[in-house]
Amino acid sequence: MLQKFSVTGFRAFKDKLVFDLSKARDYAFNSHLIRNGIVASGIIYGQNGCGKSCLGFAIFDIVGMLTDFQLAEPMKDSSTFINADTAHESADFEYTFLFGSDIICYSYKKSAPDEIISETLTLNNNAILKRIHAHTILHYNQSLIIPELPPNMSALRYICRNTPLDDNHPVKTIMSFAEKMLWFRSLNSRGYCGYTSGSSKLTDELSKNNKLKDFEDFLKDTAGIHLHLELHENVTGGKELYIKYPHRLVNFFNASSTGTQELLLVFYWTSVALHDVKFLFIDEFDAFYHFELAAKIVNNLSNRKSMQSYFTSHNTYLASSRFMRPDCYFILSDGKICSFADATPRELREGHNLEKMLRNGEFNE
Repeated sequence: MLQKFSVTGFRAFKDKLVFDLSKARDYAFNSHLIRNGIVASGIIYGQNGCGKSCLGFAIFDIVGMLTDFQLAEPMKDSSTFINADTAHESADFEYTFLFGSDIICYSYKKSAPDEIISETLTLNNNAILKRIHAHTILHYNQSLIIPELPPNMSALRYICRNTPLDDNHPVKTIMSFAEKMLWFRSLNSRGYCGYTSGSSKLTDELSKNNKLKDFEDFLKDTAGIHLHLELHENVTGGKELYIKYPHRLVNFFNASSTGTQELLLVFYWTSVALHDVKFLFIDEFDAFYHFELAAKIVNNLSNRKSMQSYFTSHNTYLASSRFMRPDCYFILSDGKICSFADATPRELREGHNLEKMLRNGEFNE
């Protein structure tokens, strides 16, 4: 599990931002959201332009470092990679993971999306790997000879590809985690990062995985939308989704609302593609949803014990002890992020009206 993440000098974050998921409190309610002392699911609030999307891009930079999977388009932009208001020539990333009883730290510096300056890997504070520019030093396998690596090749990735490693080796463990991270956004400019590569038509995936009836049930159970759906082949051999009415068929995307269309996106990722994701981050996930529907989606995903899940939102209705707890809600402001529990001197309890406090700006002080 990701225990803590920090980033400095990247995009919106001039100074060091620390996203500490290990600061769980001892609340007696919604305890399923805490696993191994780590906040396993949370909602991130903040004003427009505060850096919520940038936080997701920063956390998922490791996907570009260690895998060949899809990257969101903004993550490929060299011109905005380094914070424009800093004299630093690198963006610094540090990940702290908890796997079993082991604490694994992986940190690196980059001057551009594909320009690595340094890498460091430690296991329980013991050095495993250190790389500066093209030169790499190993502390666990002196027999492995690492050539001078190009700036776009991670030393950790090179080792994993060229050395037989046990599944519980820290290099293999981090690589496996990075391969099972998924970011996506539910906005008009849809995109995703991690977990897979390429693109496919959602309706083709419904057909290939025989999920049409499941999607009908998902619409009914999640949003109270009762539709009879059919898939029909188009002239190119792909599948088109239709709503069957008593007297005619209507194309699903022509007849349904934006929110209903977004439910197809959520259904695809969470029910078709999302088999073994370990870390999920959905940006502006409820931009088109009724507040009660957004709550159902949060409950559905946060109850999955096999993964960590985090959401960015402006929906204050979700700020309630009915859904989460004060240490699972985060406020991002002025380049810093902390939980509601740490953003106020009050001792927050289950009965506090978190939505009212959020609306009144108490967590921004």
